[in-house]
Amino acid sequence: MLTRIAAASLPVLALLAGCYQQDLRLALHEDGAGTIRVRERIAPEASQLLLGSARSDAEKDAKMRELLVEELASWDGVCAWSDSGAWIKDGSIVFEARGWFEDVRKIGRSGPDGLAQRFDWRRDADGTTVEWAVAYPGPDPQTAAACRALSARFKGTVIEATLVMPGSLVSVDGVGASEDPNGAWTLFSGPEIANELRSLEARKASDDAVAAALRARFNHTIVARYETKEPTAIRAAFRKQLERERATFGETDLGREIERARRVRLPNDDGTAAH
Repeated sequence: MLTRIAAASLPVLALLAGCYQQDLRLALHEDGAGTIRVRERIAPEASQLLLGSARSDAEKDAKMRELLVEELASWDGVCAWSDSGAWIKDGSIVFEARGWFEDVRKIGRSGPDGLAQRFDWRRDADGTTVEWAVAYPGPDPQTAAACRALSARFKGTVIEATLVMPGSLVSVDGVGASEDPNGAWTLFSGPEIANELRSLEARKASDDAVAAALRARFNHTIVARYETKEPTAIRAAFRKQLERERATFGETDLGREIERARRVRLPNDDGTAAH
């Protein structure tokens, strides 16, 4: 995980310097188990700040590893992580990993950036429904000025969500009119929020109207409905792989690093954060 200084600095440095883009790919099976691939790219200016005084490749690798562990430790409900790596591309820090889980309803993220993500899944005769929500659990701004300040913190943050499910997509709510229903969906966009606030202020909207618009953007849910499919041999093979990943993950270096990071983030015995 990050050192204590770096951990405290990540939200400030990353957000003020232009932030990051996160691409998430959730692949679900018929019973709600699956994988999530997390890929994050931190803007070059923020990457330079986060790397700080690191000069050698080894020092840079160590700092990027800390960033990777910091992100993965913020995800709850994941049994194991695999296919992980961190590198520099075009001046940006990039890292990714694949998480394995038994129940998507237990997956959640409480990231160092202040954004949280939650999931829901239900299956019935009419189909299978998946909900993917992002929220800002901090205090709601009440004035246009406070809304501008919060928006500025996330001016470069973009979270793209891709969902893969057995069966055809029947309908989806919460995506933009121009987005491909079967493609990647924008779960959160700092640039879009900033544009909307500028438009509202140009129309001299009230503080209440501006605050309501911001709350809607910072508490956004995508609801996707699919045909219900019966379990196949693919799911059985996935279950075996999941059990293998879970059995060995705790003994890996990455598993031990994430567990140490989680103990710092959630020091209470019941798995909650200290206040």
